[in-house]
Amino acid sequence: MSGKSNHYDAMVAIQSIIQGIGLTGISRAPIIQEVLNYKTPDVVAPCVLIAPFGPESYDESAGLNDQDAPVYGIAIAIVADADNQALNLEDRLQWRQQIRRRMKNQSLSGLPQNFNLDCRPMTVVEPRAWNEGKFVSGFLVMASFQEPRS
Repeated sequence: MSGKSNHYDAMVAIQSIIQGIGLTGISRAPIIQEVLNYKTPDVVAPCVLIAPFGPESYDESAGLNDQDAPVYGIAIAIVADADNQALNLEDRLQWRQQIRRRMKNQSLSGLPQNFNLDCRPMTVVEPRAWNEGKFVSGFLVMASFQEPRS
């Protein structure tokens, strides 16, 4: 982790967690993107995509006089070919379940300023992607930090 940006470091930590789960049928490391896009050439399904998402916010109840409590949005998307017969819906939903269980109400080791991850389900099967021959399923992870003011 770079130590330059808590938002980026949180995405790298999430990438490591997902890679450590060992999702059956996904051999590639999760891909960090600037904007979530399953149509780019580097996306070879099945895979997991990670990108910053939505506006940053602040947890006003968690801030201190000398610290802020920013909350960074991180999208996680599972991408697979819709017509892949080797990976059925049950396999894909298992990936979703395994990721959710590792993200909900956890903190990121190696990032002492992070105190919680809130995993919010997004669309289970994205219809537009399905119509284009892709299974895309996602989460929004809200990573809460306690950061000193400078």
